Amino acid sequence: MRVFDGHNDLLYRLWETGDRDGAAFLTSDGQGHIDLERARIGGFSGGLFAVFADSPEFEQTLASTDASAMPLSMDDIEPIGLTHASAICHEQIAIVRRMSAARPDALRICSSTGQIGQAMSDGAVACVLHVEGLEMIDDPRAQLPELYDLGVRSIGPVWSRPNRFGHGVPFRYPCDPDTGPGLTAAGFELIEICQQMGILVDVAHMNAAGVADVASVAETPFVSSHAGVHAICPASRNHTDDQLRTIAHSGGLVGIVLNTDFIRRDGRADPDTDLSSFVDHIRHVINVAGIEAAALGSDFDGGPVARDLADCSALPSLVRRMEAGGLNAAQIEAVCHGNWLRVLKETIG
Repeated sequence: MRVFDGHNDLLYRLWETGDRDGAAFLTSDGQGHIDLERARIGGFSGGLFAVFADSPEFEQTLASTDASAMPLSMDDIEPIGLTHASAICHEQIAIVRRMSAARPDALRICSSTGQIGQAMSDGAVACVLHVEGLEMIDDPRAQLPELYDLGVRSIGPVWSRPNRFGHGVPFRYPCDPDTGPGLTAAGFELIEICQQMGILVDVAHMNAAGVADVASVAETPFVSSHAGVHAICPASRNHTDDQLRTIAHSGGLVGIVLNTDFIRRDGRADPDTDLSSFVDHIRHVINVAGIEAAALGSDFDGGPVARDLADCSALPSLVRRMEAGGLNAAQIEAVCHGNWLRVLKETIG
């Protein structure tokens, strides 16, 4: 089964390790969750590849926390500067552009669903560029065209920290996603510009007010690329049933994350998590919002995953668990790639 995945942090991992040519992916060094050989073994055919500027205090907290011992809970994360974010994000875009230019047989930056389909047919991993937290710009109307020309087709206006466009949802467990104000005036303008340009809007790191604000002005589908179901795991980053229905009403979808701390009922990052927990989230989305709203959003290379799904080569195990969980072939195909390709066709073209 081909998989088009809603979110991964491969580019951040390559950047963080100083791998400016993407050699770890192209030569399949076995590190992290994604490389070319394991992608081909697991049917990982494409996805949204995040470009992300780190938040030093968050990384320091993660490094000093025994994540398996307790759920991750943090106070609001401080904003980061435009210069810092711009430098990091452009470096990550440069990495993937080098990879695509050097090995188009292995990975291609795709700016349309036609290009995605061609890459998949040719056996290359289809890469749609996504910016996670738009701290790198302060004037969308003037600066978004540059990102668009570099291949960016998806944007999450905020990560889990405040910026000029809105207030990201902090990492808290247990917690309702209603944690504060939503979009700013600049944020509303950003959503309008994205829709005009054909850029997908992602609310994965938005709080309840932010999701509602996007819905209030959405004229095209919007998504939550990597999140879970709040009714199962009451983490602040997960979506309530009302939010699931709101996203589905736009024609959008929720990519269910594989991070165990967002799919387990106890919110713990436990590698012994059974894959049935993930299937529970998929089935809940289907029951509440319809099959068209359910998809995958792994967050590979961005968070802790189950031992039984240690990297992308094990994705067939997830498909088998969906089969065992009662999903039929058409539903599994929709979840694994059909719904993402439909939404991208309706938004980026």
